[in-house]
Amino acid sequence: MYVNKLKNYLKNRFKEMRVLDVCLHCIYKLIYYYTCVEIFLETKMEEFAKIKVVQKIARNVRTLKHYYYPVVPPIPQYLFVEDGNQLLIYKGNDQLLSLLEPETYDFIIRNDYRLNKSKWINNKIISQHLDCGDYRVSNTSLLSFIVYHKDQMIDIQLQTESYNYMIVGNIINKKFIYYLLKNMGIKVDDIANFEYHVQLITSNVEVLQMNSTESLRILENDLLIY
Repeated sequence: MYVNKLKNYLKNRFKEMRVLDVCLHCIYKLIYYYTCVEIFLETKMEEFAKIKVVQKIARNVRTLKHYYYPVVPPIPQYLFVEDGNQLLIYKGNDQLLSLLEPETYDFIIRNDYRLNKSKWINNKIISQHLDCGDYRVSNTSLLSFIVYHKDQMIDIQLQTESYNYMIVGNIINKKFIYYLLKNMGIKVDDIANFEYHVQLITSNVEVLQMNSTESLRILENDLLIY
């Protein structure tokens, strides 16, 4: 009886191994032939693209695409902030900005609003002057930026696909963090009594600490806490 069971077991295992071998062989052949076809098509496409008639058709297609789907340049947007509140949001020509400037405010967030993607990018923080000038995206980045306020631990992303505060010259300070938390719907005290501390982890896996009396300045290739 045990001999028969052993025979049946070995027979089934042999069948399973045969099926596995066949499957692996088929997968190998599929990858091989796919690679061959891909190389063949790339070679033929390069030759095909050199034909003058094809080049002319491609130019006409690009022209029509640009006509019907033009690339809309980003619109500058200015957001005036005071005590964590948005005083004014203005999109459009910079020439009218000085006429709308509030008498007092803590800082301005200037960003590029992309109509075709409905998102804000490259958020430049400006302190008490309207001239933004040129700005550059920092080469450094943060793995995490965690704010500890009372019994809360708030993870803040300063750089996403929709916005980017990692701009050279930006200063992340108490007023800015107060604005971020307030607009995230987090209950915070009056700014005069607003206390917190921040733990940062850089892209070099360096852990930094910052309290509510300190500021973080974004540099081109580094970060500065002062």
